[in-house]
Order: sequence, then structure tokens, then C-alpha cells
Amino acid sequence: MATAIAVLVDPRARHVLARVAVVSFAVTLFGVGWTFHHTSSIGAAMGQLAAREESVLVFNNPHFSREGGAYAYREAWLAAPTDETRQEAADALVALGADRIGYVENDRGDVPTGLPGWEVAGTDRVRLIDDHYLLVSTQEPIE
Repeated sequence: MATAIAVLVDPRARHVLARVAVVSFAVTLFGVGWTFHHTSSIGAAMGQLAAREESVLVFNNPHFSREGGAYAYREAWLAAPTDETRQEAADALVALGADRIGYVENDRGDVPTGLPGWEVAGTDRVRLIDDHYLLVSTQEPIE
């Protein structure tokens, strides 16, 4: 707004308007590129998660499952970000007769988080975006 007023008041300020237009165009191009990269990377990761063989995926971050969008539409995905909700999810999965689940969390190089009453049978990494990976631990109920 200040640029437009400056151009109206002082015609010599038109070069400012041209610079603002160039910077605005560059910012827009960057935003479009970033959005395309982000959307396609997240989509690829969610496609990999949706194709997994576990009957249910449990996410420690509730936003990850939401990012699934169309991939998650018919999937059995739960969010369990706290100790209390992990216990509730574990109890519900046992009650439903689930025999193999995937627990999805940020890959920070730590030992995978196990759901209470479940044991880790294997792990995989799924690239989320750039150098950020998700750790998916396949878990089975402890007999």
C-alpha cells in the first residue's frame, strides 16, 4: 500500500514499484515450487504408508495421519500421541483382534516406541520430506 501511495505522489518512485513487482514474482515462484515439493513428498510418503500390510497404523503425531488426505480415506489409522492414548489404542486393538499393527513416529535414531502389551517385530523408514524420515515399527501383541 505504501508503495502505491509513493508512486501516486512521486512519479520518480515508479522504479520502486517495478522492484516490488520483481520481488513479489520471485517470492510467488518460490512458494509455488515449495508447495509442489512439499505436497508431492508428503503424498509419496502417505502412499507408502497406505500400501503397508499392517491392519492398522497408529501415529504418535496426530497431524501425520491428517496429512494422509485421500490416501487415508479408507485406512484404519489412529492417532495416539500420549501415554494415555497409546494405552487406549493398545487396549482397543487387542479387543478388535488386531494381530499386526504399524506404529509411526519421527525417526530420531531412537529405539522405536512400543505400544503397551505389544512387541516390536521389525522397523522400516519412510522418507517424509527432504531429510526427515518416519520410523514405522511393525508390532505384534505379546502372548
